[in-house]
Amino acid sequence: MNVLHVASPLLYALFVYCIQDFKTIQAPWFSTLRTTYNMFMSAWSGYMLYVITLATYNDGKFTDWCTPYLSYTGIDMFLCSKYVEWTDTLLLVLSGKKISRLQYLHHMSTAVVTYTNLTIPSLFVFMGSNCFVHCIMYWYFAFPRGTLRPYRKWITVTQIAQHALCLYAIGYTYSTRNCYQSIGLHVGLGMYTMYFVLFLSFYRQLY
Repeated sequence: MNVLHVASPLLYALFVYCIQDFKTIQAPWFSTLRTTYNMFMSAWSGYMLYVITLATYNDGKFTDWCTPYLSYTGIDMFLCSKYVEWTDTLLLVLSGKKISRLQYLHHMSTAVVTYTNLTIPSLFVFMGSNCFVHCIMYWYFAFPRGTLRPYRKWITVTQIAQHALCLYAIGYTYSTRNCYQSIGLHVGLGMYTMYFVLFLSFYRQLY
């Protein structure tokens, strides 16, 4: 058991506590930094999507959610990215914006959810859908007045669909005989239910 990953929710809470009083930065270089970060995260998400899709194709697992992967899935990069995403919160604070409940609870829990599901056979559903959404989402964050602005509502809809799909995959695994079972499934069920409710509430408030 890796104590760092298990304790990640507490570490995130400590991280937020330490940065909450940081002063707003309005310098031009900060805007460039924020755009560069979001472009990097979009590209990285796209690369991780490619890696997990290739592994799923090579192992014939698009319709097999119960047997383990044999190919490299990139799960180590994906787990690392959950910590890098804490930068989202830092950039919000430095931009003078408040940390929403959705932002706080989501980033607080994603690392531990990923860690407890490192070997899940249906990884493509969870990692693939997340990387797909993040590839689009971070590009929108990089250029909020750009091409994707008219479709920001649909980015949120895609996020809601992502969590619904993950809940379906968990339900399928629970209900299929001799399928993969682990503590991670229980963690995932609780967290993805929370994500689904939070993003649905966000959609209703915003649109």
